[in-house]
Amino acid sequence: MRSLVGRRHSLHLPSLPYTLLGDGLYFKFKRKEWVMYLMAVKSARGKKAYFLDPVLLEGRECYERWIKRWLLFRRE
Repeated sequence: MRSLVGRRHSLHLPSLPYTLLGDGLYFKFKRKEWVMYLMAVKSARGKKAYFLDPVLLEGRECYERWIKRWLLFRRE
């Protein structure tokens, strides 16, 4: 399991228009607020969605943190 998790997996997407799906899961842990940002990319014509690695950020969900998450995706 560690060898699977430790590897970087490249995402090979077909060259079609895509829809970006996203959701933020808000929770509290040890009196601190956290949001788990989940994103997937789905082809406009296909039936599959490709889930990206989740990102955990401290604080409440907001526009600025979604931009930060998007920039992290762009580097992947």
